[in-house]
Amino acid sequence: MLHVSIEVHQATRDDAETPLAEMDEEPMRDATPDADGARQIMNRMAAYPYFRAYLVFADGIAVGTFVILVFYSLNH
Repeated sequence: MLHVSIEVHQATRDDAETPLAEMDEEPMRDATPDADGARQIMNRMAAYPYFRAYLVFADGIAVGTFVILVFYSLNH
């Protein structure tokens, strides 16, 4: 049986380069910002009070990202 250690943690501005390594492949390469661009995007994301970005690691290697945005609407 294969054992993989999975970790998830909330991304911070200090992690700006981590998602880039994972996305640096086709077809995302042209749309992927450099580290400074990623920090600027993360600063904008931090302005949303209920928006969180997360990094997923498998055996210490970044393998994915996901975001959660909670917003209110009249449908609640």
